[in-house]
Amino acid sequence: MSVENPLENVSKKETPEERENIELEISEKALIESLSSADFLKALKISGFETYKSGYETSFKLYISKEGSMELGEISKGGTDNMGEGPHEIISQEREGLLQEVSKGKVKDFAHLHFHPEPEGAIMPSEEDLIIMKQLDLDIEIICRIGTDKDIDALLLKLGKNIHPNELSDLVNCYYDELSKNGITNTSGRGDDATVQKILRDNGVENVMISYEFNRKTKKYTLSKESKEKIKKFGGLKIKI
Repeated sequence: MSVENPLENVSKKETPEERENIELEISEKALIESLSSADFLKALKISGFETYKSGYETSFKLYISKEGSMELGEISKGGTDNMGEGPHEIISQEREGLLQEVSKGKVKDFAHLHFHPEPEGAIMPSEEDLIIMKQLDLDIEIICRIGTDKDIDALLLKLGKNIHPNELSDLVNCYYDELSKNGITNTSGRGDDATVQKILRDNGVENVMISYEFNRKTKKYTLSKESKEKIKKFGGLKIKI
């Protein structure tokens, strides 16, 4: 599934000595365009509605080529607690040949999006979420929540390069402990997203919460104006491929 208008605001850096390895700079504007394109919003709706209906986590990856074009991978369904359990049903297949291009180093999966099934409560990245992000060297992780009104909140994460995998468990326990002091869990206290975000930020994980508004007449999602301003402050990406 190709994304419309493939990242016009991407600049490529390539040295004569390293033709195989390049660095793509995705500006804030390009990131906003990517996260609000028609194809992305369509995949977001399919994934979110499946989680809303089934109560299972759903996910898809975002890929980028050396030329700067972006496309989406398969949309799949996991279990109630993580993507590794459950039926792992394929909802929508990726383009034929995409994974072969990834294995050849022509395309990189730079972002992973998944939905947590709880419609309320703070979005809390699990230890597994952060470990997978570290192991796969993802540039960005997007964890979503679809509410009973079908609006979608999405927590964007950039994991600090200096964070050691052994530190992730302590980090997760930190905000679970902090919220539990007030009797808050991941199924209550939606307003405590700010608490989780602050603890993540204080421990080297850049993050921002954005929202997608569901139009009941058109049945489509739009990225809110406020969210676009938040992404501008969040900054762009530098992706090595």
